[in-house]
Order: sequence, then structure tokens, then C-alpha cells
Amino acid sequence: RYVFGKRTVLLLSIAFAGQVFVNVGYLTWMPSFLHEQYGLKLDVASLLALLCHHAAAFVGVTAGGWLSDRIARRRRNARMHFEYLGLLLGAPFIWWMGQAGSPTVCCVALAGFGLFRGVYDSNLFAAPFDVIEPRYRSSAVGVMLCFAFVMGASAPTILAWIGQQLDMATAISAMGVVYVVAGLF
Repeated sequence: RYVFGKRTVLLLSIAFAGQVFVNVGYLTWMPSFLHEQYGLKLDVASLLALLCHHAAAFVGVTAGGWLSDRIARRRRNARMHFEYLGLLLGAPFIWWMGQAGSPTVCCVALAGFGLFRGVYDSNLFAAPFDVIEPRYRSSAVGVMLCFAFVMGASAPTILAWIGQQLDMATAISAMGVVYVVAGLF
């Protein structure tokens, strides 16, 4: 009752579900998208999709964690701000991934998405821990993960459907809308 009665936990859970939806959709379809869109060999497309994104995410996690810890000493909700900023600032890069005119531009967009995903991830559990009593933290994480797993599992199918109805570039770009909605939550 405590966890489900905490509005903040529910909102953060919905936001996390949106983030995982995008992450699973990205991991599922980006290598194929790069291969088909730009004619890259599948191994090169897979490497670029993951390396550009995850290298930048490493920077985002490291910098976001360090900076949010410093700011949180003075501002109680600083970690929450890093959460929504990571999502809202990452959204344009997600849209750009689907609309990029070349593999190089797409890799820049992948890196921008990765950087801000890292900023979000750096506060993923620290933010709710700022508002949850210590004895309920594991339960809160469990609720967040349940929301995320259910939404994430639907991403490949939903994106494939959008790709069939329109095209995969539109499906990739549409994930930016999910990031905006998650950021608003």
C-alpha cells in the first residue's frame, strides 16, 4: 500500500517504462535500421548502433551522477530534475536518429541520445530513494521494474507495426515522443 500510494513512485515508474520502451525498441531495431537505411554491413551497423550510443551513455552516467550528487546537497529534488531533463533533452536526438541523412549524422544523434540516456540512468534509483523510506526501497524498485518490463516487451512489436504501416524511420523517430511523454510523467 505504501509503494502504490506514493504518487511519485507511480509517476517515476511510468517514466521508467517509457524509457525502457525506447531502449528495448532501439536495441531491437537500430542495427537493422542502419543496415537497411544506409546499406551498412550488419556487423558494422550493429557495432555503430551500440558503440556510439553506449560510449556516450558512459559519459552521461558518469557526469550526470557526479553533478547531481553535488547539486543534491543544496536542492532536494535535484535528482528528479536530472531524470526529466535526461528524457526531454534526449527526445530530439531520438527523432533525429530516424531522420538523419547519413550514417555519420545518425551516429551523432545516437551519441546525443546515449548521453542524455546516461544522465537519466545516473539517477534512476537515486531519485525515488530521495522520497521513499529506506524500508520500502526494494519494493519501489520492484514496482518500477515491473512497469518497465511490461512496456519494454511491447516495443519491438509496436515499432514493427509502425514500420509496416509507415516506415522504420518514422517508427524510430516516434520513440522521441515516448521520451517526451515519459519526461512529463
